[in-house]
Parts: sequence; structure tokens; C-alpha cells
Amino acid sequence: MAWAQHEARLRSRRQITAADMLIAIAAQSSLLVSSVGGNADLTAARLREVAPAPGDSAPVAPTGRIPLAEEAKPGIAEAAAEFARRGTGKTGITPYHLLAGLLAAPGSTAISTLAAAGADVEGARRRMGLILDDVYGPVTGPAAAAGPRASAGDAARVAPYLRYRAETRKAVRLMAEERFGEAADFWAQLAARHPSEQEPPLRLARCLIAAERWDEATAPLRQVMAVTRPEEPMGAEARNIFAWSSVVRELLAEGAVDEITLGEARRAAEEAVACFPESNYTDALALIRVLDGDPGAAARMLEPIVTRSVPHQLAEHHLAMIETTSALAHGALGDARAARRLVSTARRRKVAPHQARFRDWAAGAVLSGRIPGNPPPRAAG
Repeated sequence: MAWAQHEARLRSRRQITAADMLIAIAAQSSLLVSSVGGNADLTAARLREVAPAPGDSAPVAPTGRIPLAEEAKPGIAEAAAEFARRGTGKTGITPYHLLAGLLAAPGSTAISTLAAAGADVEGARRRMGLILDDVYGPVTGPAAAAGPRASAGDAARVAPYLRYRAETRKAVRLMAEERFGEAADFWAQLAARHPSEQEPPLRLARCLIAAERWDEATAPLRQVMAVTRPEEPMGAEARNIFAWSSVVRELLAEGAVDEITLGEARRAAEEAVACFPESNYTDALALIRVLDGDPGAAARMLEPIVTRSVPHQLAEHHLAMIETTSALAHGALGDARAARRLVSTARRRKVAPHQARFRDWAAGAVLSGRIPGNPPPRAAG
């Protein structure tokens, strides 16, 4: 739903429509929506072209939480029913449940958008059942007879997505085992085989960074940035990762960042935060603000997350990096007590080796009082 809210904001809507939810799912995986819809061109960009024009367009994109449109609520209800029917336990409602719910709710903007894009809507309902069976297991009992029966042709349509999903599970498992080099090779193969998907190059870049193959991570990040806008969640994520990794790589190697690298990182980070001001994409820009000699701005950006005044569900490693950057900001402001407290908190969190190196470097800078940013950045070359 967070992605649907971003989509509504992107299109200056005051309410989240069923079409917004559909496009958000396609933005995460066009292969999923295309396989279900039986049309290879069901990308987020294509669906945006044919989606109904907003009747509630605001002159300025809304901020804060955006409510659901009435026509979108039946799809949510169907998704919740699918979740209950499948007995999927702790996973919560996923994009799979949501897509199934949207397909089961007739008369919505999601259905009209799919039809306008050339999708086979009736077949999509059958094919969605096959994907749900693969993800969560077949439905048993009386509920099994209620759904539409899929054909061999339907199975052939969804086979590419199911293969892709099986391959991604292997790559994710390697990442969980911190076998980042092997995972990077796997994601590189997936990126080559599925050029329409943005997840593989993003995951590839993350693995390369975790393996401290910093320079190699630049190409897949630039690839995603070239085909996505900063207003799109994956586009913003790619820009945030690019900015953070560019700066941290040089800080660890040189203790400072050259002006060209810092300028490019700043532009990428500012684009991400400008489009998602309430997101967690502030960590890279906050670090850059410290290096720019404006630690007060950095501390203010990170304060809602560090103090939990804004609810979030960030992973331990992400929180540790935010606390580390906040420690640098407070140290540069002369608040040694707050800086040391943040360093201590960050050190208690589980992080990957490359993150531990940055955390330890920042701790040394805080304790020594030699925090980059007050002197000008070193010149390139």
C-alpha cells in the first residue's frame, strides 16, 4: 500500500484508486502483472498511459497519508478474503493477495485499466490462482472448487514468472547467509535474463556493496536510474543507494570525498528526498549535509527516525547507519554526549561487514573530534 500511496502522489491524486494499486504492483514486478494479464506490455509505464484520468487532481501533489477511494475498497476486501482463505499466517497481505483482490472486484479502475492495456481479464483471474498456489500452496476443501479452473495455456503463461520467482528465492537465501559474492553473480544473471525487472540490478548493487566491490555497484545503479524516475520508489531507492555508497566508499578509502563525487551524490540524494520527503531515503542526504558543513540540517532530517517520533519498521542495519550518521551530525555540532550515545546504540545492532567498517570509521571520527565537513572537501584528481 505504501507504493500505491506513492503512485497516487505521483499522479497528484487526493485518493488512492484501484488503478494506483495495480500500477504500484507493476512497478515492483511488470513480469508478474504481464504473466497474469497475458500481455507482455503490462508495465507500470503502459498502465499509467491508459489509466483513467484522475477526477480529483490536486494542483500540488498531496503530502501525508492519502485515503482510499471508495471504488478501491472492494479490492482491499477481496485481498483480505484471499489472505484468510489461503491461511498464509504471519506474512500479512502481500502484493499477490492484493492483485488477486483487484482482479476479483469488478467495475474498478484496476479492471478498466487492465482492459484498456489489452489484458485478458478473465484469464488473469485463473492465472492469478496458479501463482497463489505456487506461493502459498493450493487451496483445499470446499473453497478449492469455488475458483475458476486454469488451463494448460494459463500454466504456460505464468511459467516464466514462476521460474523467475524460484531463482530470486535462491538469490535471497544467499544474501541471508551473507554469501554476497555468490548472490551478486546470481542477481547479475537474473538482470541479464529479465531486463524489464528492476529488482535484480538493485539487489545486485546491494550485494556488490556488501562484498565491498564498490566500483562494480555503480553500473547496475546507473542502469536503474536511467530507466526510472526519482518519483518512482525503485528510482528513488537506486538514487539513495548510489548517493550513500559513492560517499561512504571514498570516506573509507580517503577520509574525505572529492567535489565531483560529492556533487553527483548530492544531486541523486536530493532527487530521492524531494520526491519522498516522508520516506527513509534521508540517510544519504543527511550524510552529505554533514560533509557540506551543515550538520544541523542532517540532525533535523534524521531526528524523527532516531527518536521514533515517526513510526517505522526499519531493519537493524538501516537503523544503525542512520544512528551512525546522526552521531556524526551531533559530533559536528559539538554535542559529544549525544554523539557518543548514538555511536553506542549503533554498535549494538547487527550489521554487514561493510556497514561495520563505516560505523567504526564514524565512531573514530566522533571520538577524535575530526569529523569531515567543516574543512572544504578535497579537490578531485
